[in-house]
Amino acid sequence: MEAGKVVRVYKDFFTVADTELCVSKDEILQIIQVEDRHWVKCRGCRGEGLVPSANVIVVEEVPRDLEDGHFLLVADVHFGAEREGDLSLLRGDIVIGKQNLV
Repeated sequence: MEAGKVVRVYKDFFTVADTELCVSKDEILQIIQVEDRHWVKCRGCRGEGLVPSANVIVVEEVPRDLEDGHFLLVADVHFGAEREGDLSLLRGDIVIGKQNLV
């Protein structure tokens, strides 16, 4: 594992330590720093902190060379399509954004 890599949580980790980050299965995080072989400092939707490296796996299918103006989005919750043309997403799905609608 190395800084900058995107990882998926495959095992929940709950903590009360200020320097550690609680994470849940299927969450997507980015590694900020590798502390040692047991811990990685990660950033996610809940903030940043240390996570056991044994609880995460590197996501290999993340696109690295995005076109100008495109960006990566990660689904934080399940979303079922409500009408024709909507995209259903599962928590942890990664999609490429082409246009900011807000």
